[in-house]
Order: sequence, then C-alpha cells, then structure tokens
Amino acid sequence: MAVAFQLGIDNTSPTITYFPFFPNTVALNATAGWTPYYTNSGFPSTSGLVGNGTSLQISSKNGSFLSITWFGAPPFSLPENPPHL
Repeated sequence: MAVAFQLGIDNTSPTITYFPFFPNTVALNATAGWTPYYTNSGFPSTSGLVGNGTSLQISSKNGSFLSITWFGAPPFSLPENPPHL
C-alpha cells in the first residue's frame, strides 16, 4: 500500500524551476509561459507588482512543466515497511 503525504513548497522557492519561464517584462500572458496569479486580486495589472492573496503560477501554454530540485539528503525518510498505526 502506498503512503500518501503532502508537501508544501512556496511557488517562489528556488527549488522549483518553471519551463518555459516567461519573465512578464512586457505583458502578463499565461499563453506564453508561467505567470503569477493571486487568489484575491488575480493577475497583477503591471509586471513586477505583487498581488493580494496566495500566489500561484499559472500557464496555459502547451508543453509547460516544472522541475523540483533537491539538494542533499531528503528531509525525512520512511521505513520500507512502515508499521500500521
């Protein structure tokens, strides 16, 4: 039986790399790549502005993906056969 767990990583963490990265220097455009979105205020009205609410990254470009990179040992490890609790 698989063990499920939740791991929260902030979307601005350097452990996450977004492809294709769209720097949003001209206009906010989720069809061009990853762009910031905020739960309370939506897309920022101007590039570089921080919105209100929880920040997310959104992309509607085909082929978009992200990579999570770990350095060093994992923060924890589970035994191969964990005891039933």
